[in-house]
Amino acid sequence: EVVKVTGTATYTATYTSTLRKYTITFLDEDGSVLLSQQWNYGATPTCDEPFKPATAQYTYAFAGWDSEVVKVTGTATYTATYTSTLRKYTITFLDDDGSVLSSQQWNYGATPTCDEPSKPATAQYTYTFAGWDAEIVKVTGNATYTATYSSVLNKYTITFIVGQVEYSATVDYNTSMNDIIEGALAEALLQYGFSVNTAGQYQISDENYIYTFTGWDKELPEKVTEDAIYTATYITTPVKPTSLNEVEQSGVATKVMIDGHIFILRDGVMYNAQGARVE
Repeated sequence: EVVKVTGTATYTATYTSTLRKYTITFLDEDGSVLLSQQWNYGATPTCDEPFKPATAQYTYAFAGWDSEVVKVTGTATYTATYTSTLRKYTITFLDDDGSVLSSQQWNYGATPTCDEPSKPATAQYTYTFAGWDAEIVKVTGNATYTATYSSVLNKYTITFIVGQVEYSATVDYNTSMNDIIEGALAEALLQYGFSVNTAGQYQISDENYIYTFTGWDKELPEKVTEDAIYTATYITTPVKPTSLNEVEQSGVATKVMIDGHIFILRDGVMYNAQGARVE
């Protein structure tokens, strides 16, 4: 205590000390404040690890602060940093029947591709790839593209053969055979020299026989579904009765060609060209 002077004296100052505090601020990457508070000199400040939400393009992971966090010696600011990972998305390409042509992960911003698909032809249609159901754009999320096709109705050639004459018609799939058979029949038969008798039958004759059209070598379908060839068939009738040596006594006989061999049919009995009865 400083007292009234009574002699030489020395006084020494004494002090009280107060530990200083400093403001330590933690900022997010965008500059927003995560934490800002006073810390004692010499303390090591801390802040909860921040989180950065994913975007369509990237996911983020906290990578630390922009500088090492050290003991407090003064005011300081630390800013969060992040590592980014480019996101991937599933892009699926489907055929028009829903089957998967390709399904894989593509990076955000990439332009996905898929080999051009094909669709097998059917009896009715031929198909050509016409593109995808939506424009293929750069990847920004999961997406599905479905193949589309243009179709062309198939055409088929139907040929009718009458003797040495051929008549062909190329028509659409599923065309009614009745729509072409009348014209084809008349065209081919009349070209070959047939005429129509009083019964409406097509016939042609030579000096010995009358040939009457009976139809085609195979059944005609209702609708055209494939290429086909039809050959005319006939029955043969002699112009006048034919004598068959001593085999035939009277009546009308018919010459029949079987596998290149001539036979004679009379009253339900078959004879060979030499007049011998055959089974």
